[in-house]
Amino acid sequence: MANQFLIKNTIADMRNLSASEIASLQGSNPTYAGVELLGYYEIGDIVTPKYYYLTNIAQADNGGNIISVGGGVKLYYAIDSELNVKCFGAKGDGVADDTISIQNCINTMVNTIYFPTPTVGYKVTTLRIKERQTLKGDCKYSQAIGNVNGGIIGDGINITIVIGNGVTSNEQFISPRISYVELQDLIITNLGAGCIDINGCINWRIFNCRIRSNGDEVRTIDANFSWRGIISDCYIDASGNNSWAISCLNQMNGVQIHRNVVTGGLKGGAIIFGRGQGVSIKWNTIEYCQKGVFVASTADSARDGGVNGLEVNNNYIERVGAPICLAKNFGVNGASVSNNYLVNNGDDVTPSDGIKYGIITWGRMRNTTIENNTLWSNNMSMYVWHLPVEDPLMCVDNRIENNYENMTDQASLFSLAGAYSNNSGYLRTMGGRNYFSFFKKYETKGLQSSNELREWISPLYTANETIILHQWVDMDILKFGGNIFHIQIIDKIGDVTGCGLRIGNNNNANAVIANLDIGTLVYRSGIATVKDSISSASIFPDILNTIGITGSTLPTSTGTFRVKILYRAS
Repeated sequence: MANQFLIKNTIADMRNLSASEIASLQGSNPTYAGVELLGYYEIGDIVTPKYYYLTNIAQADNGGNIISVGGGVKLYYAIDSELNVKCFGAKGDGVADDTISIQNCINTMVNTIYFPTPTVGYKVTTLRIKERQTLKGDCKYSQAIGNVNGGIIGDGINITIVIGNGVTSNEQFISPRISYVELQDLIITNLGAGCIDINGCINWRIFNCRIRSNGDEVRTIDANFSWRGIISDCYIDASGNNSWAISCLNQMNGVQIHRNVVTGGLKGGAIIFGRGQGVSIKWNTIEYCQKGVFVASTADSARDGGVNGLEVNNNYIERVGAPICLAKNFGVNGASVSNNYLVNNGDDVTPSDGIKYGIITWGRMRNTTIENNTLWSNNMSMYVWHLPVEDPLMCVDNRIENNYENMTDQASLFSLAGAYSNNSGYLRTMGGRNYFSFFKKYETKGLQSSNELREWISPLYTANETIILHQWVDMDILKFGGNIFHIQIIDKIGDVTGCGLRIGNNNNANAVIANLDIGTLVYRSGIATVKDSISSASIFPDILNTIGITGSTLPTSTGTFRVKILYRAS
């Protein structure tokens, strides 16, 4: 007889076992091996029957696999690696509060918590995930895009899901981190507060989820002090003043944000990142928000900060007021921004914070390459490039090249801002230590800057010929100025005695070399280095840099020569 089970239809029936039924489960030769449960609230509302056995386990009744049936007697079934929230009493009707039922599931420490498709949604206040757990639903990506309810529904006041202990002191994490946590195939909605808070977790992943929140200052996903995280293949949105769909700030190392559809709404932003190393933001679609991807670009000194090792590649960003903003407030070193399609069209998404932005805004960048992007502006109040650089020494060794810039008549190509924006020293410093190809489109030949050493070689001059104010420096660095490193007379043939060389500008033709008699130089194989009379080895910004020849009056001085100058932007 002990191989038979006492059958009960619901959990309520099992809790109300009679004394004789309890006795039939006890003893060395019981009538029944255990209790077969056919449903939680009604027959069939759990996928398969559950088989409970008598136990002397110390844990309390948890409404699921441990049930008290009276008289101090408990029934128990062992759970495997996956647990269905329905088996712990979660209703999913959008009315009953399922927090306790689901949290009891989580507290079993089982590896996987499964959320079957609910009738309306699992209404909760806050769920706190444990170490090495996965919350998994039935959400399919195509269904998730159109489904704004369903799944897990927050109360609009509290964070819906908390991952990690979240205890910090003086901006340092002091509690033990948890690890290996995953949210997969879920729909999570919290209208009024954030959906997911990650604070103190290593190796976490949010995959194939539909996550939605709204409200002022709300962050749909808010991560801090959490390393090696992945957010991928999700549909994430936020709406509200200064809201963000994805926020990763403060000790966020090794984070990947890939293949998501993200929006921050008309008053918010999509992705904000700061104070982290080894960051990848790729293959995302970002639409319809004020701000797109912002890295190290807020005034939040408590959480935001510098980023080292960043890639922002292959993203589609359209109808976004400020698509990309990098290093506006803190430094970014070693970044790649490439192959993005960026459009800041639409006055309705112009950022409302009163700060000037461009399609790409950047400031304190080092060793960064921005290339092969399409930048499209038809927003009359925006620029294509905006550089708010406060300190030229914080903007060095960068390259911007091979980008396609398309703009309407209303949009300006670039703007410079910051304390040094109208200072020639600032411009020379930026120009000398960076290469910005978009400057080529400014005026006739542009303002290309490069820290590469350049060479200018004159036409062939005759020693008895006088030449006045011949412009020599490349036009594309005149905005920045620069330095002369070496001047030579080359290809000399014949007598050049009495021929004078002057290098300067249209205000002072002798500012660099004052009428030096090149016949006095020492030549070897027709080459002589100019060492004398150099008063200032400079290229002068915004004026003509000139070379002049004073022809010799000696009848024998009919030789020919060229002038060679090595220089670069400063």
